[in-house]
Amino acid sequence: MRGYQKKVIYMKNTGSSVFEEAYFVLSPDAEKKNTQKSEMITEANRIIEENFSRGGIGFIKKHILNVVSFLSGVLIAVLLFLVFVL
Repeated sequence: MRGYQKKVIYMKNTGSSVFEEAYFVLSPDAEKKNTQKSEMITEANRIIEENFSRGGIGFIKKHILNVVSFLSGVLIAVLLFLVFVL
């Protein structure tokens, strides 16, 4: 791609115990509208919140239910095996 350019905001040493580095690629609309810092911060927080809620506690609870179901099946299979073999 020749002549293609994106504006990237790169933050190193964020001071956060969670994020070491952050990259933000601005959309062409943001550049044209001369978007304010506060709007960028609000949007970054929204994106982070949406992505953590997708893979956060709800994600863990769903997988714990799957693991518990699997282990219950294994336990029942072992008990049946012991009953019929012994």
